[in-house]
Amino acid sequence: AAYDAHRHSFGQRWQTLRRLAAQLSATDCRIRFEPSEPECCHAHCYLLGSSDDLDAARDAALRETGVRIYCRLRGEGVGAERSECYFEWVVGPEQLELSDELVLGAWAAFLRALPA
Repeated sequence: AAYDAHRHSFGQRWQTLRRLAAQLSATDCRIRFEPSEPECCHAHCYLLGSSDDLDAARDAALRETGVRIYCRLRGEGVGAERSECYFEWVVGPEQLELSDELVLGAWAAFLRALPA
């Protein structure tokens, strides 16, 4: 039932994630995606930093912008140097209601809140 209700938006959700992933990856070297160019409306987003620092920055960005970057991290201490965490970014139907500017503004607030 949920698939039938939302299948018409899969293409638009995929394009939204591709666009945002490309912009974010080009903005800051602390962000990367697997796959690097999303192949559907779901990708893993890897962030350089400790889970405590990332969660604190997420919460600060939420307070500042009203947009939550992620709900919870799925993995810690991953990546080549075990210095990354990741979450699963799924662009759902409700995220289509958010402008790219609003989402990118929340990411900018998140990055500002991370320790230098």
